[in-house]
This record gives sequence, structure tokens and C-alpha cells, in this order.
Amino acid sequence: MAGPIRKFFESLVYAGLKPSGGAPRDRKPQSFWDRLLAGPSPADPLYLTNRTWKQKLRIALLVGLPVLAVLVAALYAMLRPPTLPENRPATPSAAEIAASTPILPDNFSLPQNTDLQIVEVGIQRDGGTFVAGILRNNTHRRYAGAELYFGLMDENDSQVGGASTTLGIIEPRATVPFRFPIPHKNAAFVLVREVRPTY
Repeated sequence: MAGPIRKFFESLVYAGLKPSGGAPRDRKPQSFWDRLLAGPSPADPLYLTNRTWKQKLRIALLVGLPVLAVLVAALYAMLRPPTLPENRPATPSAAEIAASTPILPDNFSLPQNTDLQIVEVGIQRDGGTFVAGILRNNTHRRYAGAELYFGLMDENDSQVGGASTTLGIIEPRATVPFRFPIPHKNAAFVLVREVRPTY
């Protein structure tokens, strides 16, 4: 028991000191990267300070070349313009998108009032902008009046607003002309939205 205990205390007291005699300690074998960067295991304890310029250049190249390659690849990717496929489909225009996008189902229809029917309507410009047209009573009934509602479109078929007017007494089988001003000076077409009779 005295032998192991003595060796333990001696290891604590003489920690870090090299023995004065005896065979040198076996060194830990170098890894591949250690041999590549620093070369074979040197015997000089100051080998890091006393490295030659060739050794320093080799380490700098081995460390710097991968970083330089990454930087060059990143710079090339940022400066290179994106390549578009030659057969890339053309971007459809707004009219083509609108034509290919159904807003209402094919079988959709609005109930039409055939008793009172607008047979003619349009835009007139005579000292201003007007909606003018003709309303016809297709029945043998006398109406106290009618409310007319229109949608206004410009030359590009874009809606610019709406308009409405009210008519007085409509006799049976009669036609009643109407004309009223609108503030939409760019209106070019008129759409009939609704004819609402007054009984």
C-alpha cells in the first residue's frame, strides 16, 4: 500500500516537472490535420515562435483559401443577373385575366321588368353631359311613375359611377322620353340597372 500512496503524493508535489533522467515520455500521435498544418512533430519547445515563413504561408493559405472561395461564390451569386427560361409563358394582360375569370355563373340572370322597358338610352353632350333615352309602357295599365337606375362606363369599359332619375305619370302603351344631367364628364356608355315602377 505504501507504494501507490507514495506515488500519488509525489505526483502532486512534482506536477509539471520533467524527470531528470529516464526515457522521455511518449508523445501523443499527431492527427492528419496537425501534420498537414504544422508538419511533423518538432522537438523544439518554441516551434510555434520559430516557424519558418514557408510554414506560416502554408497555414495562411490552408485557412484563407476556403474563406476566399466562399466569398467569391457569394459575390458571383449576387452580381450575376437571374436567368429566365426561354419558354417562360408571357404575363397575361388585365383584359385576358378578366376574360378568363368568371364573375357570375353562366346560368345567372336578373329578373327583367318587361312592363316598363327602356328601348333607347345613351350619353348626350350638349352644353353638358346628359343621360337621355326613351321608356315604353308595354301594358294597358297606367303607372303613377317610375324610378330609373343606370350604370355609367368610360371608353375603356370601366365603371365611373351611377345615375338615376324619376319619371311622372306613364300612360298605357305610351313612350316617355327622359333626359337628365350627370357630373361624370368621362362617361361614354350607359347600362340599365333597374326600372322600378310606381303604382
